[in-house]
Amino acid sequence: MYRQQQCQHCSTAAASIFVSAPAGGTVHVERYYRIGEVARLLGEQPHTLRHWERQFQQPRPRRGAMGERLYSEEDIALLRRIQHLLRVERRTMAQVKEAFSALEQPCATSLSYAVLESLRVALELVLLLLQPHGSASEG
Repeated sequence: MYRQQQCQHCSTAAASIFVSAPAGGTVHVERYYRIGEVARLLGEQPHTLRHWERQFQQPRPRRGAMGERLYSEEDIALLRRIQHLLRVERRTMAQVKEAFSALEQPCATSLSYAVLESLRVALELVLLLLQPHGSASEG
């Protein structure tokens, strides 16, 4: 199910999360952001993010029902890495492409934050599910 939730990064209420629980009972939580939200997080324009997608062939965000781009935390970490290489380290597009061909994955620190954040949300949902609806001590 998709649900609107306040984004912790930019305080907007448009971030979506996807929660699924397969038959095994494991809760899987993913949070997705639209291109405008990601652009605000990074301080870039949406057309810049689309340009990076074309140039580097990544990230490959999911598409919503209307065809809009939906970025995961991992996609955002990858875009932050691209931004860092271009803006801070002042590398050329060719140098960044070369760096990505040598390194298959983006910055491990950014990815671990995304994983921890997903786990935090999943654990909060589990706690909500475990709370009794009407305990005997209330009345």
